[in-house]
Amino acid sequence: MQPPPRFGSRLRWWRVHRGRSQLDLAGAAGTTQRYVSFLESGRTQPSREMVLRLAATLDVPLRQQNALLLAAGFAPVWRESDLAAPELATINHALDHMLAQQEPFPAIVVDRRWNVLRVNAGAGRLMAFLTGPSPAPAATGTVNIAEGLLAPDGLRPFLVNWQDIGPCTCSLRIIAPHRKPGTMPLYHPMVKGLYHDSTPLLLSARAVGTSVALCDAARRLAQPRRRVPAAAS
Repeated sequence: MQPPPRFGSRLRWWRVHRGRSQLDLAGAAGTTQRYVSFLESGRTQPSREMVLRLAATLDVPLRQQNALLLAAGFAPVWRESDLAAPELATINHALDHMLAQQEPFPAIVVDRRWNVLRVNAGAGRLMAFLTGPSPAPAATGTVNIAEGLLAPDGLRPFLVNWQDIGPCTCSLRIIAPHRKPGTMPLYHPMVKGLYHDSTPLLLSARAVGTSVALCDAARRLAQPRRRVPAAAS
């Protein structure tokens, strides 16, 4: 098992991911290129305020800002609340309003892992029309829309452009919730659905451009393999 990435490698990943040089980042964050270089190489450690300043400059999402703080040895500062929390009542009202405004067309709210949080009546009617009535909620548990798109007994038979969206959906389902700097070994039983011979996928890809790389690789591998005629003896 690989150790978690250090702060320096995480910082460098976000800087490269945002297309900024050390000099550019240093100027925007009010520090020096030498200091940024030392941070990335691990020769010095940042203060808590510097971590947050660099993260804000690079427009790092709040969840990943917490990861940067942890990698630098500090406690997280951003709290994650359940969608049903009272302080998110305004957000819930807005989501319900948007779902209602989409009627009679289907609309679905998902989290970052593609788990379905709520749907409008149009989405319920569409799913019932395609796959039949849903089982009782207690028996189904969490519904994942990406898994539903990939499952042979789910929505996959209804997708006329399956060869285009199947590998990309699989890529997003696997990578998006776990994207982090460094080399990521990727193995997921869901990928079996992409192959005619049920061969699982095992890739090691760098985080920069991983989604595109995995999507392209999976699409190529998902295509039926050409058999090479045996040479005449």
